[in-house]
Amino acid sequence: MKVFDVREITAGVDAALAVVGNPRHRHMLKNYRRHALLEVSGFWEDILLPAMIVDHPVYRLTERGKTLVCDGLEEVRSFYADIVGRGVNVFGAVEEKVAVSDYGVFIEAVFAQVVRGGDSALAGEDVDPDGTYQVSHRFAAAWPYRDGRLVGEFI
Repeated sequence: MKVFDVREITAGVDAALAVVGNPRHRHMLKNYRRHALLEVSGFWEDILLPAMIVDHPVYRLTERGKTLVCDGLEEVRSFYADIVGRGVNVFGAVEEKVAVSDYGVFIEAVFAQVVRGGDSALAGEDVDPDGTYQVSHRFAAAWPYRDGRLVGEFI
């Protein structure tokens, strides 16, 4: 398994930007790229700027059989405050294919997250609670856009 390197989190979208010429599609890809950098750096408040996201976004995140729905800006704000507050925002793709259409951005990836040993993602594992670990899994996502702004994350 490839080890997560935060310096490479934009590799997939950068590859897409290298071949996409449509200005509307490039705008969505750049928004997606900026979003990823803001998430991992902890500057999540800038994701919620009107230039980046619609007034009423909806996130549907399904992982390990559980779905989290964030319906509206305040719930999305709480989601980001929580992951950054717990220090679990160090994540990103270690392998990523990115496509774009008039609908939005589509991703297929091997996603890695860096967590402490006591994180629920490691429940039942024989790990040091004070250790640092990489948890990886495959996922696919659709990020719809309207007027160049993110409508939601459907992962």
